[in-house]
Amino acid sequence: GFTILPDNSDAKSLFQATEAELQQLALGAGQFWEPADAHSDVDVDIVNPGTDTFGGAVVTVGERVLLLGQTDATENGIYLFVSSGVAMTRALDASDDAEFTPNKTVQVLRSAEEGIAGATFAYTGIDAPAVDSVSLPFALKSQGVVGDNSITEGKLAAALAAVLEAKTDKYVETVTTDSNGYATINHTLSS
Repeated sequence: GFTILPDNSDAKSLFQATEAELQQLALGAGQFWEPADAHSDVDVDIVNPGTDTFGGAVVTVGERVLLLGQTDATENGIYLFVSSGVAMTRALDASDDAEFTPNKTVQVLRSAEEGIAGATFAYTGIDAPAVDSVSLPFALKSQGVVGDNSITEGKLAAALAAVLEAKTDKYVETVTTDSNGYATINHTLSS
């Protein structure tokens, strides 16, 4: 079999993924930060957190906390917890501009607030933002931990493949011929 795309350029632009869209989907795939122990989707005073509980999960010295609900979104990111009265600092692997790539993920291992055993979030901002100066948005990608508490390249590749297939298979026809030369056309034209 082979694939035929429609000749109408307007139809193509409506239904086909652009190269830029596909590149954006693939950007950051397979990239992830070390897991965080907890997260907070409400504003936290970074200088003096006043608590050791984030998202319903209690953390201890040196544990990682994903802050994604800061009133000042430039403060979002992954931090290290010291104690309730000591300033939190950005985790070393999430403190530099180049460490932020769209779709890069972080798994949160504990999340009592959600009533689940964790969650996975993805950074949804611009590539290589000026950390502490530009908004650092994160979005929930899945609830619960990923299988064995790890995010693997294979799991991310499978998820990306599913998204790419859905995006690129909206207006494709497949033509096959049988031994007598008769053609069978399968399409997604809703007709």
